[in-house]
Amino acid sequence: MSAYRCTIRESHKCDKNYRSEYKLTRHVAAYKAAQKRKTGKGRKEVSKKVTTSGYYQCGWILRSSRRRCGKNIRKVDRKKHENRHRGAEKASTKNFESEKEYAEKLRGENHNSVVFHTGKETGVPDIVMYKNGKMNFYEIKPTGKGNDSLLKASQAKWIKKNCLSKKIDVYLVRYKIQTKRKKKGRKRKRGREGKEEFIFTKWKLNKNNIGRYEPS
Repeated sequence: MSAYRCTIRESHKCDKNYRSEYKLTRHVAAYKAAQKRKTGKGRKEVSKKVTTSGYYQCGWILRSSRRRCGKNIRKVDRKKHENRHRGAEKASTKNFESEKEYAEKLRGENHNSVVFHTGKETGVPDIVMYKNGKMNFYEIKPTGKGNDSLLKASQAKWIKKNCLSKKIDVYLVRYKIQTKRKKKGRKRKRGREGKEEFIFTKWKLNKNNIGRYEPS
């Protein structure tokens, strides 16, 4: 009975001799397919060429992590995607400014107090004030609809455990931005608008009302 010897020169595992030409052909085809998968060639390479022609990798530097976005976005959606980045950065800037502004407001209204930002610890409200041996917490949120104006689930959990159960006062403070109008008689320069100011409204949280300010 004739045998068909493997013609692949590279070192690999196989039976060396095959009883039929058909079995040898299948073995060679399987070996080539395996090599293409290892090197990233073949069908994967073709699909990559097809997809990358209509996509781009976003190079936007994220302010929070200082890393690139790196997402593969369809070219037709590029403007929409980058506008989201711009909107997120603008919102982040306003949030930071609102926290800074409210901290200054607390210092002005509460002499001999210590007011500071709590940092990025998960769940902890943005600002803490220490006065006359008593500690108060303040979480700053924008006024509006949706979850952006509500406490995060981690914040609500932390507040219940570390504030409400220990009778420590905690407040949800919402802000809106109002543009001051310039006085009449002054000429308005083109491209310049009135000065923006933050308007704050606060609610004291307790066990009975905190559910209103949690995401559903």
